[in-house]
Amino acid sequence: MSLKKTTRVTALAVTGALLTAGLSSVATAAYAGPEQIIPGTITIAPTSGTADLNPMFTAFDINAGCPVGFREGSHTVAYQNGLNVGSLSKKFTTATISAYGDGGLTGNPVHLEPGSDYISATSLDTAIGGAVTIANGDFEIRRYCWADPNVFNAGTDKYFVLPMTFTAATNTWAVKTAAPVEVPVFASFTVVGNSNGTVSAAAHLTGGNGPIAGKVEFLQGGTKVGEGVVNATGDASWASGVTPAGTYSYTAKFVTSDAAKYSDSPETAPVSLVHSGSSALYQGTPADVNILVEVPTTIENNGLKLTVPATPANLGAAANVGGKYTASGKLGEVTVTDSRQNKAGWNLTGVNSLFTNQSNPAKTISAGALGWTPEIVNTQDAATAGATVAPDGTATVTGAGLSVTRPLSSASANATVGTIATTTNANLAFSVPADGSVAPGTYGSKLTLTLI
Repeated sequence: MSLKKTTRVTALAVTGALLTAGLSSVATAAYAGPEQIIPGTITIAPTSGTADLNPMFTAFDINAGCPVGFREGSHTVAYQNGLNVGSLSKKFTTATISAYGDGGLTGNPVHLEPGSDYISATSLDTAIGGAVTIANGDFEIRRYCWADPNVFNAGTDKYFVLPMTFTAATNTWAVKTAAPVEVPVFASFTVVGNSNGTVSAAAHLTGGNGPIAGKVEFLQGGTKVGEGVVNATGDASWASGVTPAGTYSYTAKFVTSDAAKYSDSPETAPVSLVHSGSSALYQGTPADVNILVEVPTTIENNGLKLTVPATPANLGAAANVGGKYTASGKLGEVTVTDSRQNKAGWNLTGVNSLFTNQSNPAKTISAGALGWTPEIVNTQDAATAGATVAPDGTATVTGAGLSVTRPLSSASANATVGTIATTTNANLAFSVPADGSVAPGTYGSKLTLTLI
């Protein structure tokens, strides 16, 4: 009996020495990353207490054990804001006898027997220096699993974690409980009809669990017609395309992307809208956009010759992209041949005419709805391409796009002898609003090229 007692005291003394060596400093940076956290649930008793409660725990269990490679030791510490603020238990080692429980070092779930320093060696205030300096707010209980039997490395050793809270006013700690899942409240939900024929809906949500993550779905007559992501201020919005005049009923509902804080909401009460429709005359898509190059196929003047495509550029059917009807295509290769003895340079420019609806000439589109990006295909006199000209997507700005003369290509004076040529092409771009202000149909314009 006496021999067994002596052996046990010796083991405790050695374990204590290891504890002192491994945990000699506190309030050191943790440098812990999420990859260090071991999946598992820490269960303690009591679940709350005062900072001077000693021992802090009377029961300590984890439903998992230390992972392979981290089974040389384990101990419990308090952490706040990334800092180790104090040790709460002795270090459990592979030599610790089973009477004190299971430290998880065999891979079995952690279970620490009450009544020893292996479960709780101190109170919270003693662990952090005898006077509570832990800040008011959240902190953590961590159960670390050591990779090295002699050295604790907060930056690489893995750990289980239990979120806690500390209330300075009452000097008490408690296991942190998750806030109950909330259904956000629609503080406002409005729907308006716009003069361009579209419908706009907006919602503002509030909730008590912090920022609301998710989206608002907007429904018309029970059918989803659009959605908007809830932003940082709790607002979401949506706008329709051109909607015919009539009376409509709209509702909205919230769909969460953070189920731990917020749940989906039921549909709101319906909002009725009497919509007068668009004040614009038309609805539909410009079908085809034909560009006719208004010069003879070949013209020649004093040794300068311009050769253009024999067929007009056809940009095809326009498509709705980002609220604009857009189309694109190639102008076709245009060649300037210079056989003059004195190569004095040249300029090739272009200007577009009003687009006219081929079935109803009274319906037109601004010439500025066309733009281009010139490119030199090949050149023998160091010609350069003109600058990119963007189309006027509103089809309303005076002097925009190719509604005024723009350079396609040019060459400076040079001393080259003989006949030389430059071939130019251009990527054409067409853009008009998709708001009902442009009548559907096939449109054509004349792109006049001038060589001087």
